[in-house]
Amino acid sequence: MILGVSQFKDITGYDIELFFNNYIYFMNQYYQSIVDYYKGGELVAQSFNSLNLLIDEVNKIEPLFELHQNRFTTIDFWEILDAFSEIQVKLMTCQKMQKWTKSSRLNQFDTNIAFDRGLRQFETFESVAKSVGSNDPDTDWANISIDNLITEEDYTTEGGKIFQVKLQNNANFDLPNIIDSLNGTNIYGKDIVKKFEFVDNDLKTIDGNDNITQSLDTKLSLVKGSVPEFQDMGLDPQSTSTNVNSIQYPTIFRNLLNLFQNDGRWNEVTLLDLFRQDDAIFMKLRLQTILKDSITTNLKI
Repeated sequence: MILGVSQFKDITGYDIELFFNNYIYFMNQYYQSIVDYYKGGELVAQSFNSLNLLIDEVNKIEPLFELHQNRFTTIDFWEILDAFSEIQVKLMTCQKMQKWTKSSRLNQFDTNIAFDRGLRQFETFESVAKSVGSNDPDTDWANISIDNLITEEDYTTEGGKIFQVKLQNNANFDLPNIIDSLNGTNIYGKDIVKKFEFVDNDLKTIDGNDNITQSLDTKLSLVKGSVPEFQDMGLDPQSTSTNVNSIQYPTIFRNLLNLFQNDGRWNEVTLLDLFRQDDAIFMKLRLQTILKDSITTNLKI
């Protein structure tokens, strides 16, 4: 037990020893329940209630250190402050557990994931349910239609209808390059804009679809050896040549696959065509993201 807790109570009127004990109880009884919930487990309501109560107490305790600083004259009070500060950081981290566990659940109140989706040409709502990973597409397609108030007149073979999909959310993704709650386009991450720009005294950033587009441009322009930590990443300049007959197409495509296989935001890379335009050779590529978004682009080689 930390020395000085009784003196802390005498000076401030707050029983910080009780707070420390409640924190220990929370860590032993409820912390793992919160982690498990964001990994797809069942909700234990008391775990979040306990966390919220502790956060409320933190907000009461913090100003006491500044208010009574002139009366904290021994090393014991520094030890109390250190212990409190460590607990405060851990509780704030626990509040953002959805980011650290990379969960697509946003909070303890909603276990559904919702995102906008466009109906493609000749696509049915049943195939939509299958494409977004529904466990029961034969039922979920009807729920999608009902939730979006889609009438028979709204549905045509031409597609184009924008609607929202809600599915039970137990998803977790292995994305080591992203720390965030992976809901909707958050899964595409956030990054600094390639051309540095300052906004509100900070570097401008992009996220969502803008970031996945920038990431694609970066990957397709990456030259092997240009990243000190990953010397083998990128396109090998020796695989291209001024002589069209000497271009090593299999090597180029294999290097491309390695780039995207190391990034969990991408599911698939398909070579659609090789064609010549004027004096340049192009690879026509179709890439699919983890959210089933499809991007078609040309890579000049």
